[in-house]
Amino acid sequence: MDTRTGHSFTQSPPYAEIRGIVVDRQYRQHGVGRLLIARAEQWALENGYRTIRLRYGTERPESHHF
Repeated sequence: MDTRTGHSFTQSPPYAEIRGIVVDRQYRQHGVGRLLIARAEQWALENGYRTIRLRYGTERPESHHF
């Protein structure tokens, strides 16, 4: 994990699960989160998963619209 973005990605058969995704404030609204999700989707397909579950907290409701 670097200082600009952070994520937690785990395997929880029969689905892949994203437990959190954070993009540094200065990089928001530039498609970074979408790219991270797209890469997670690609990884899931490459590893035989057809479903991804996204879990998120209620601390940052402004981020839930993506």
